[in-house]
Amino acid sequence: MPTLDPLFTTSASTRLSDGEKRAIVQMFAHGSSIPDLASWYKVTQADIREVLKPHVQFVNQGRSR
Repeated sequence: MPTLDPLFTTSASTRLSDGEKRAIVQMFAHGSSIPDLASWYKVTQADIREVLKPHVQFVNQGRSR
């Protein structure tokens, strides 16, 4: 039975250093997209959103009236 890569079994908060998290927030503020950041840091887009959540207010794509 293959063992799971620990990189993909821990949350982004433990995978990324504080410096990396600050860099992600800065890069996002300067126009980097979530998919680009996820591929650069080798994490999922959900991980990037988790890092950005305290700093960014995400808006739903669909708006109800």
